[in-house]
Amino acid sequence: MRSSVNNALIDYPGAITAVDDAVVETRERTMPDVEYWRLMGRLGAFTMHSKYNAKELTKPARAAAWKRYLDMVDPERKLTPEDRDARATAARHAQMIRMSQKSQAARRAKKGLAPLR
Repeated sequence: MRSSVNNALIDYPGAITAVDDAVVETRERTMPDVEYWRLMGRLGAFTMHSKYNAKELTKPARAAAWKRYLDMVDPERKLTPEDRDARATAARHAQMIRMSQKSQAARRAKKGLAPLR
């Protein structure tokens, strides 16, 4: 269904279709709508990656994450840079393993299986 907002017709999943005494009805998302938005997301990602270097786009986030690991292992900066880097690398690996275990547990739970111990 279409909805008129500011004299413009819009048609998208979740669009407001009727407003009646503060009750707002929205269309349900159907499978074609979900597929449409999935494809639009992929299109946007490929467009962005065709214009920009992914390493440069994520550089500030990676730097912030690395700083968090450095702060975690040596907040007062008393260790040598080599030792601090080695410990931060170990802390990052430990974090990745923790996330992997949580992901595995979530997948097993979704299948109705007991978590591994």
